[in-house]
Amino acid sequence: MLEPQHFTGHGDQRRIKQERRAAAWRYNPEMERLAALRDKDPAAYERLSPTVHMSLGYYDQDKAVAQQFGRDVSATGNQEG
Repeated sequence: MLEPQHFTGHGDQRRIKQERRAAAWRYNPEMERLAALRDKDPAAYERLSPTVHMSLGYYDQDKAVAQQFGRDVSATGNQEG
């Protein structure tokens, strides 16, 4: 039988998942343009497909988690190369 120390608590699993989300997040100029459209012209944004809305929602959530873990989420902080 496994000893209790072999089990991680729910909070540990959540933290590990969030750390992975933070590490995997990448700046996406297209998602940033959609976020700006959502904020600037909500009527135009509402005409976009539900898939776009969901994608931006996931992107925003992952970006917030990355920021919570100290990642620079700005465009200049995410230049590749």
